[in-house]
Amino acid sequence: MRIWIFAVTWLVVAAGVRAESPTPLDTPLARAGTTLIACAPGDHIDTSSDIVRDVYHYTLYVPHDYDDHDRRYPVMFLASPLGDATMGAFAERLVEDRWLVAMLVESRNGTADWLPNFECAYDDIAARVRVQPGMMFCSGLSGAARVCSAYPAL
Repeated sequence: MRIWIFAVTWLVVAAGVRAESPTPLDTPLARAGTTLIACAPGDHIDTSSDIVRDVYHYTLYVPHDYDDHDRRYPVMFLASPLGDATMGAFAERLVEDRWLVAMLVESRNGTADWLPNFECAYDDIAARVRVQPGMMFCSGLSGAARVCSAYPAL
């Protein structure tokens, strides 16, 4: 068993595997499509816990007309009780009404990742895209709806 652990450790070190870095803010975003974004917890997030990751992820949908630099867009954060949120039944309406959509990846029932995943995505969205002031919303199903109700208090 010790030889196996040593071999795996050596392979990881030899391969130069490094921790994932946040997605740079100037990364091009797919229009009328999605881009997977990695974001790091900010200074206001308590990272002293072993349960907080170095990076969290969300999938960002950007409307087709995002190149109109005078326009600001509403944002919908979506959470799922199973993680890896999608637009699901909301897709047609969100696309038609030209929303930015942040679909949380790690946020799921049974973990403490829901809060730092949302906070990282929120901070990143505020810096990365043009948000219409006062137009940030969240939705989810089951436990994801419960955590969405906590976000406004934050």
